[in-house]
Amino acid sequence: MNVMSENDLGSGTDTAPADLPSRIEEALTRRDRIALQNKGRRLTFAVTAAALGPLAVLLLEAHVVFPPKYADAFISAELVALTFALAISFLRLDQSHYTWLAERLRTELLRREKFLLFARVGPYLDTPQSTIALRVEQRLATIDDDISDAFALLGMADGEVTWRDALEDARGAAASAEIPAISTELQAYLDERIINQRNWYSRKAVQHGKHAWWLEGGSKMTLTLAIIVAAIHLGVHAFGNGEIPSANLLTAIAVLLPVLGAALIGLLSIFGCRRLSRSYMHHAHALEPLENAMRTLQTDALKVDLREGEISFRFKRILLETEDLLSNELRLWWLYMHPEAPRASG
Repeated sequence: MNVMSENDLGSGTDTAPADLPSRIEEALTRRDRIALQNKGRRLTFAVTAAALGPLAVLLLEAHVVFPPKYADAFISAELVALTFALAISFLRLDQSHYTWLAERLRTELLRREKFLLFARVGPYLDTPQSTIALRVEQRLATIDDDISDAFALLGMADGEVTWRDALEDARGAAASAEIPAISTELQAYLDERIINQRNWYSRKAVQHGKHAWWLEGGSKMTLTLAIIVAAIHLGVHAFGNGEIPSANLLTAIAVLLPVLGAALIGLLSIFGCRRLSRSYMHHAHALEPLENAMRTLQTDALKVDLREGEISFRFKRILLETEDLLSNELRLWWLYMHPEAPRASG
């Protein structure tokens, strides 16, 4: 595939139709790279933000456990930790989270656009071949752009008319236009879109489920240890005779453990593991009927009594239903993740 450079995106109407998918692919690859970079920064920042609360408490207690000559150093370090925690909100240091969300949405919008262009549905349903390059340029100017609201672009409609309704209303030359090598393209969409996305959902559902189990388990274990340490602490104070050398250390641990447990719960909320696991598993199951419909269509495509135009129309219908499902999943993902920017725990 001839992948064009970023500077070629605004070259005008002289783009050959064969190059149009590569233009979308170039933008997709670039946006995906930026999204992955910001996802890595967000992960690092989330762990750091969650650790600030326990760190501040640990430093506060350290000057009690260690000799007084170290007190100033520990208190100064605690002050730095608390100042950084406060700066997170005021200085918008969590911006990588929102950049990641926006770039991920644009990446998936561009991925969807490739399939819409190929099947000539949605914004390309009634576009003449002579103006298809202009239409792609127009769509790229909206999607591959840092000003427009990516979330608003998830809607599969032109005005009040949904793309699925437009396809049904145009059931004729435009809706049933034959797709070259239809059998090959049916298999390609099945493999590259439906099966690939379904496997991704299933894999991610399991991964997020495991992460939720570990974070929840770690939090419960930490709080259980906090109860045990608190009981020992009570026994030391209630029944200890004289000065107990370990009393200060027990106090520090008793204060630190609940904060550490809260930090683990904070990470669970930031990563949205439990919600995402359920959502991904639901959408993996929702893709199963569409996969079966595609396989049925492949079988019907071999029948000589069916015109290729009818097969093309049914394929476009399944494609739009699939893309509508995936777009709805993206809405849920955005709604789950958007308010969960990393915050310092305390």
